[in-house]
Amino acid sequence: MQNNVAAKTGWYIGIGAGVVLFVLLGLLAGPFLGSAMGMKIIKLLYGTMPVETLPKIILAVAMVMGLVVSAVIYVLGGGLLGLSIGYAMGAVKKRVTLSRKATVVAEGEMIQEKAPARTAGEAVSAGF
Repeated sequence: MQNNVAAKTGWYIGIGAGVVLFVLLGLLAGPFLGSAMGMKIIKLLYGTMPVETLPKIILAVAMVMGLVVSAVIYVLGGGLLGLSIGYAMGAVKKRVTLSRKATVVAEGEMIQEKAPARTAGEAVSAGF
């Protein structure tokens, strides 16, 4: 259970970092690369950039697609990186906890669990 909490925390931190990186870097690069892709598509279809409306719509759609792809890459990439770091941190924490328990048992110390507290009615029925 602790491993899942660490992974979830890493996921959220990674998504936050991905959003920040997207705002700083992806807002400019995404439409730029999308427009370059749109210009290649228009060049394949028309040869040069005509004055018609359809090539301009193709270019606008390509710019928006470049922005969306950039956002997905930054946000999901950061989230997956944070998730993997969270799983690793949870596994390390779990391993350290298990090794400490094994060390305590190996040294001969007894690990005693506390008995549950009894109410007055349970103590009377048990014969105390």
